[in-house]
Amino acid sequence: MTDTNNENLDSSNEEEAVEASEDKSTTDNNQGDEMSDREKQLLARAKKAEGKLKDLKGNVEEPADEPVKAKPNEPDYSNDYGLQALLEQRGHKHPDDKKLILDEATRLKMSPLEVSEMAHIKAGLKDAKSQREAEAGQPKGGSRGSDKVANDVDHHIKKGTTPDDLELAEQVINKRMGVEKKSNEFADDLFTG
Repeated sequence: MTDTNNENLDSSNEEEAVEASEDKSTTDNNQGDEMSDREKQLLARAKKAEGKLKDLKGNVEEPADEPVKAKPNEPDYSNDYGLQALLEQRGHKHPDDKKLILDEATRLKMSPLEVSEMAHIKAGLKDAKSQREAEAGQPKGGSRGSDKVANDVDHHIKKGTTPDDLELAEQVINKRMGVEKKSNEFADDLFTG
């Protein structure tokens, strides 16, 4: 009983109070009307905790199964075709450029037209445009020449190579055979040697 004497009576630990009150209520029935001050305090705490528990159980509402909607303060520019046409008119034709402007407008909660005039957005758009142009200017293969030259029949005839592409290889071989046939025929000029 020394452990229970050390218990803080002002504590809000409801579980300990309920357990203690159950133990005390069984002993109270056995001992009759003899209750110490401590037992009275524990009983009062237990009744108070039970009342709070009933109130909390009664106030619990079932959560509604409504979908979470976007905040009404955040505008959705993804389907605003008029705004997208206006951005296109101002020179922002690439979808990535439009997305950058609209995302920044949503983040800053400003008009996309105002955002498109900001210095950091202009710099970002300029960098993105130069990056796209640089990627478009690079050859598709790893060679220095353009792909058109590497896929040209005359190129392979001059080099004496056969390409890996079957269709192009067939064209190169047919042209070589045509050149050899022509060279084996009789000459147009008479040799008077």
